[in-house]
Amino acid sequence: MNENEIDINKEFFITTYDNPFDYFTQFDEWLAYDRTHEYYTLEYIARLIRLAPDLSDEEENLEYKRVFESMLEWNGDFYKIIYKKN
Repeated sequence: MNENEIDINKEFFITTYDNPFDYFTQFDEWLAYDRTHEYYTLEYIARLIRLAPDLSDEEENLEYKRVFESMLEWNGDFYKIIYKKN
């Protein structure tokens, strides 16, 4: 699995390379950093994602994977995938 290949069997998200905060455990700080630097990552995701109430968890994960892979394709030097540590 290469650096940009997403493992949907783990809890994952996308973040900028420079954000020092953990999205999973320091969300408020992560979000403040993201907005202070005018990245608006969550808003970017919202513009790209296509979710529906009837999607299964697996289908939803695949949709996030699709969106994150698109973000990495266009901005791979800016974003990276992170995984929740157990």
